[in-house]
Amino acid sequence: MSAVWRVGPEVAWVDGEGDRVAILDLDRLQEPAIVLTDTSAVIWLCIDGTATDEQIVTQVAAEYEVNEDAIREQVLAFLGDLAQRHLIVRT
Repeated sequence: MSAVWRVGPEVAWVDGEGDRVAILDLDRLQEPAIVLTDTSAVIWLCIDGTATDEQIVTQVAAEYEVNEDAIREQVLAFLGDLAQRHLIVRT
């Protein structure tokens, strides 16, 4: 079974009805909240603890009606950035 992404244990977030997400890292309260919009918010909402890299790419491609190959690199890079910031983790 492939590893899946989930929101980090010290992360609080609020969904602004699908087009905006606000994220707060509870381990870094001195830093401002992160606000994701548009595609970045769509990717965040795919991180549900059950989706693999490829499933997230597929969901985002379907949302925007584009070919998976056209967005794969950008989606994976964004997931990597979120992981590097400890906002998401692989399980």
